Amino acid sequence: KCVHVCCKVFSYDVLLSLPLSFTLEINASYSGRGLDGLLDTKVAVRENAVSAGSRLFFLDSDKNRTDVFEGFLNFSATDTPTTEPVTVYVEAVEKIDRRRPLAVEVSVSRVERVTPINHIVDGFQDIIDLRDYPLLEVLPQNNREQTLSLTGCENQDMCRPQLELNISGVRYLDSKKMATELEEIVAGRVSFIEVLLEYQTLTEDAVNSRLFLSLPPNLLGAPQSIQDTTGTAQATSQCQLNVEDDTYICAVRPIFSNYDGKFNVEIIIAVSDEVTGRDCVENCSAIFTIVNEDDNIADDSNNIARLNLSVSAMANVRITELSVNPNSTQYEDTNELKPVITTKVTLSNSGPSTIPESQVVILIPGKTDRTSNFYYLYPDTTRVPMSVVCSDLDPDGLNLNSQNQQRRRRRRSMAERLWRSVMGSEEEEEEEGGLKKRQEITGMVNCSRDPELCTAVVCNISDFSSTTISILVLSYVDNRFFRTQTGNFELYMHANFSITTSFVDGPPSSRTSNRLLVLEPQKSSSEEVPAWVIAVTVISAIITVFILVGIIILLYALGFFKRRDKEEFAKKQELQRSQSTRVASSSTGPAAAAKTSTTEPASLDSKPDEPPVDEATELNEKPPQPPTEEVAPEKTEALKKASSETEL
Repeated sequence: KCVHVCCKVFSYDVLLSLPLSFTLEINASYSGRGLDGLLDTKVAVRENAVSAGSRLFFLDSDKNRTDVFEGFLNFSATDTPTTEPVTVYVEAVEKIDRRRPLAVEVSVSRVERVTPINHIVDGFQDIIDLRDYPLLEVLPQNNREQTLSLTGCENQDMCRPQLELNISGVRYLDSKKMATELEEIVAGRVSFIEVLLEYQTLTEDAVNSRLFLSLPPNLLGAPQSIQDTTGTAQATSQCQLNVEDDTYICAVRPIFSNYDGKFNVEIIIAVSDEVTGRDCVENCSAIFTIVNEDDNIADDSNNIARLNLSVSAMANVRITELSVNPNSTQYEDTNELKPVITTKVTLSNSGPSTIPESQVVILIPGKTDRTSNFYYLYPDTTRVPMSVVCSDLDPDGLNLNSQNQQRRRRRRSMAERLWRSVMGSEEEEEEEGGLKKRQEITGMVNCSRDPELCTAVVCNISDFSSTTISILVLSYVDNRFFRTQTGNFELYMHANFSITTSFVDGPPSSRTSNRLLVLEPQKSSSEEVPAWVIAVTVISAIITVFILVGIIILLYALGFFKRRDKEEFAKKQELQRSQSTRVASSSTGPAAAAKTSTTEPASLDSKPDEPPVDEATELNEKPPQPPTEEVAPEKTEALKKASSETEL
């Protein structure tokens, strides 16, 4: 799958003829097969030579100036090209340096989520959120609920009404998850906090009492919504900026119907994205004051409830993509290594504040020295901001393409010893006939438990604002090593995120994320018979047996296996034996000799008549044959006569 991008090239010979703006057309097309649905890509346009300052700029939807244009291109499975027009603005002509011509750089990156292949266990899809701190905290904790109470004064004529104020809680509201009635006030990435107030009157003289809210403008913006949640609209509000002390002052005017009335007020305050933790170290507090309508706020310094706010970020790190390249799992006797494991770690700051300094450590099984069969290249930081600096893993120092076979064998031998120490020794069992069977053992490397067996990719992040950063690490595996192994390998990836410079009270956070990857070596041994060969053999034998049985049944139906009656056969045998005995006895007696001599002349010239067919002849298809020697005619006549007597 490839995405081809081309642009219209603009060249200007005379710098004075530069327009204030021009339109850049980005023509992109997709070529390839196997695309399911749409392919989402992100396009970025910037000036190529940004080291000396950008002279080109763009305007976003809110007409804000930016040095980089970011948009999205969607491709379908067809070859239809996509065109994206981009308006490029140019600085004043006098700022253009003739020695540094204008050059526009267009980059396209893939933003769709890669579907893992079958090598990935289902547990990879679990997401672990790592929240270092809540967005807003009240420090110390006992300030979460505060009470103001005026019990009396020395001069009863000047006593103010007795009121009670409770700050019941502070919540963070994500701008993307705001209520429907507040959607119109959400602009950009502005976040919000919600302050819940509860106050009541204890005296009947509280009709003209007011609640004042003072907010520091360097941290918070003007309240976006102030509403009474008691069920009736009994509170009116008005906010204005006090120029003298540079604070927002919002007066909430209650209209008390009786002296024991309770009122709940919900105040939603905007938090600027420009605020960092450094701005909220000493004086970050919202001040709530209860005064009479005719009094001055300055005279009621003792009637102040101070809510200390601690603004922090909400950061999380997750391994969003862990895949295995199926084309690299085959055993190949080549010197080149191919990327096998792709690990993608995504960090996001969903809070309004910028994290000053943070660090993410990605641990991947295997060492970068010559004692491991895993190797890594540089982390892919082409799509992350300049504030991310990752440790370099030089592939040239890992002896990937060296032709020194002796050195490679020594490296592989050391790797075997390392992995055998992880897997344990392979056991051998005795079987009948003196044959030995090797027991397969599954090796496991867990980077969170055994970090010394893993390689650490360290990425330092500065000024981590409300954005998302993705770090991609490609792992190269020496498949020649796996070819000599018999067991499987379970590899546990590990990611650790920490804030190194904290702006809130409390220890720095340290959260982890683990993922499991199973590598199953493909075995090719001449002694093993593939399962499909065994299955084909068994099926062929069954089919052959069925064919033979069918042939036998067919022959039986045609009468090839019918037997004669045993009783009938016995009668035929007995009749033949008795006939032969009588013929022999009659041929040896004197009467037979006389009869033979008397009848001899009469039968010299005539053929002997065929003997009459008797019951024995009918029962036997072939009567017993007489001896082969020649018989005189007179003897033949005597035999016929004797046979007739026997029948009688």
